[in-house]
Amino acid sequence: MRVVVESVPGDTLPEVWPAGGEIQCRSFLFGIIPFGTRTIRFERIDPVAREIQSREFDRLIARWDHLIRITPVRLGWCRYRDEIEIEAGWRTLAVWLFAQWFYRHRQRKWRAVAKRISANIDLSNAHLRIARPTDNLSAVVQFYRDALGFEIMYEFRDHDGFDGVMLGHRGAGYHLEFTHKAGHGVGRAPTEDHLLVFYLPDAAEWKSACERIERVGYASVPAFNPYWDRNGRTFEDPDGYRVVIQNASWPA
Repeated sequence: MRVVVESVPGDTLPEVWPAGGEIQCRSFLFGIIPFGTRTIRFERIDPVAREIQSREFDRLIARWDHLIRITPVRLGWCRYRDEIEIEAGWRTLAVWLFAQWFYRHRQRKWRAVAKRISANIDLSNAHLRIARPTDNLSAVVQFYRDALGFEIMYEFRDHDGFDGVMLGHRGAGYHLEFTHKAGHGVGRAPTEDHLLVFYLPDAAEWKSACERIERVGYASVPAFNPYWDRNGRTFEDPDGYRVVIQNASWPA
């Protein structure tokens, strides 16, 4: 892909962009012609709505508001949309014409890349979200946070009628999401064999994890499948879904 505008950040970029974060970049036209320093402020990052709102500005452009919106279409497909609002005084028309050309050019390039990727979809490096509704959002979050040591990564309230919390570990390849919709009951786990299994091969680490769960008030229960009692211990969350702490490696 031929470079039209290259932005070189002045600092090391974070692994996860925080809302409210700000960076400054040196800008180069066609990758070689310098034309100043650009400030980019991430005003809103909403992983549920799949939207990022930024405000950008430099000595020539007072305001370049950029909304990125991604809408799922079907399995393996999404719709990507850029919405731009520009304020640059007497330069606004010229900047608007440049933005029209630039984003159309970039979208064409991205569509070509997407076609090549979609021809050979590989989920082996995908990040996994395990999403589940609950009638007991606060209690479930407390279990996975306090007993299992998960970190609250994101939470939302009344998003199209839903409240939700995402829990995980920074850098892990998975996270959990629990949601609740007012007036909609989902009930408890349908069986005692709906499991999340965590493999801890180190005996001391495994023992410490089990003791932590018990210390905050959750007792182990007999596994529905006795296999999990041989090298592990099973705990039940407030909805009746079960978590196995298995003293083994994977693949076992």
